[in-house]
Amino acid sequence: MVSSATPIIRKETRIKGLPHGVSAEEENRLWGDAAGYLRPRDHKAWLAHFISLEFGLARLLAGWIPACGHLEWKIELPRVLFEGMQHARRLRERWEELPGGNGELPPPPAVRDFLLAIGPADHGASFVGALFHRVLPALARAYRTYQERCDTVYDAPTLYVLRGVLAEKDALIEWGRRFLEQNPLGGAVEAQAALYRSHVDACLRAVNGLVPFGRDAATPTLPANPIAAPAGPFPEKRSNDPRLKLRPDIPNEHKGNPTHGTLLEIVYHDATEWQVVDPMCEIFHGMPGMPFEFFVDFARHTWDECRHSRMGLRRLVELGYDPIRDFEWCAGADRTSSLTDYFLGLTLVGEACSFTRKKGSIPFFLKTDDPRSAMLPEVDCVDEQLHVGFGHKWAPKIFEVATGRSIDHEELTRDSRASILRSILANPGASGPAHAFMSSLDEARRNELINSFSGFCGAIEFKLDLTVR
Repeated sequence: MVSSATPIIRKETRIKGLPHGVSAEEENRLWGDAAGYLRPRDHKAWLAHFISLEFGLARLLAGWIPACGHLEWKIELPRVLFEGMQHARRLRERWEELPGGNGELPPPPAVRDFLLAIGPADHGASFVGALFHRVLPALARAYRTYQERCDTVYDAPTLYVLRGVLAEKDALIEWGRRFLEQNPLGGAVEAQAALYRSHVDACLRAVNGLVPFGRDAATPTLPANPIAAPAGPFPEKRSNDPRLKLRPDIPNEHKGNPTHGTLLEIVYHDATEWQVVDPMCEIFHGMPGMPFEFFVDFARHTWDECRHSRMGLRRLVELGYDPIRDFEWCAGADRTSSLTDYFLGLTLVGEACSFTRKKGSIPFFLKTDDPRSAMLPEVDCVDEQLHVGFGHKWAPKIFEVATGRSIDHEELTRDSRASILRSILANPGASGPAHAFMSSLDEARRNELINSFSGFCGAIEFKLDLTVR
């Protein structure tokens, strides 16, 4: 039986023959408030709001990590970049399924102004503390508001995405609060930190607690940031852990590296990968003009380097070493001068050249009945293969954005080798045996190395004693 509320389409009604030409404005007027439902265009706006927030907060945090001088913070906080970009990626995939245009997604004005307003802080501890105690909880509540607005049938694909994002966001907030309790970052002045927290609270009120405003609402006015001398984001000078013994180059003697020249140096090499976190975060924060997918990939890349460092540090402790007492570490004090050159050198040369050493160490670890250490290069090589793929994928685009010229990754690789060779020749103390070898070559032989993957890698790679004793 047909309900009296059900509209009846009579036989004489010809759907195909209905008049065309109704304007979008007229159709929207006919919809009205759609009885409280979210139309596809509404979802498009809500999703764009959250994608922009996730992306913007990740880039802000990346700018702050170099200002946080604590080893645990360097290693653990990039996890937040990775998770935020994964959430943004899933939301964007749903956004692209809906009609209304794809491609570039500029942040809504309220989101843009909010991110600009909260970016400057007095100290890394103030920013990260406000992120976990103020901003991310507000973001989770805003997601729940969106979830409650969705219809369980009409909006089931969107709800599926939101359920996963929300569960992970809640877990991340809980993890972050525990992390801050267990790893306090000294240096913040409480009066300034309280002033910054009050500012963040005022900004959250101004932007409706991160819940999107209506389509026709005016852009809110954000309060001026009260921090007169912000420490970041994207500081000129990085902060490093004062407990660490730092130097500008990799130690090539047992005093600075007790594992030097032995099989166990493979473990130390993994442990050193925290040293790339600051420049990688600087790239993530400051690289202009790159597509969204680059930042999704690079957040994964950065998190992987942190995992590798954690693997190495953990294994050194298990082997009886104290990473603070027994080792020296290479870390730069200044912000990376060329983000493009660093990315190219890291992915096209540094990581690409490491496979022979890392892969070759695995059977030697196994022969010494040390599968625990063998797992480090086993896992590392899987990730590095992914990272070299990122280099091939994104290096030409980065170069094009930076210079306006197109070039393939093979030519870029040769250029990167040449740049590294010049650096080796210019820095004998930092380059060790590689400097002595390169200095002994004439110009023709150096050019041959630049054009040879195996030759160049063999010249710059670490030399280890892999004898099983």
